[in-house]
Amino acid sequence: MRIRWPHMLLAAFLTTGMCVAATGALLRGKDLPESGAMLRWGLGLVAVIIPVQMAFGHLTDIYVLNYQPTKFATIDPLLEGEMNNYAQNHYIFCSAGSYHIFL
Repeated sequence: MRIRWPHMLLAAFLTTGMCVAATGALLRGKDLPESGAMLRWGLGLVAVIIPVQMAFGHLTDIYVLNYQPTKFATIDPLLEGEMNNYAQNHYIFCSAGSYHIFL
């Protein structure tokens, strides 16, 4: 469970970096000297954090595989593009906080 927090924190930093870079790009047309720094720092932050975010995403995936195999069985076909036997036979539907298991 502790592995999800850094993954979400890095996602927030990525969002912030993209917002700073986008604002710098918008202000660049108005010839403001700060716009170039905003664009460089925003894209630099994103370039550094993306590989770290991918590593933590992989660790989160391993955590889900080991501790929540049913959830992984429903996530895995979305990534693979096909349904495996386990996910076809055990479909989980979440609605308003209650879980319904169809066998």
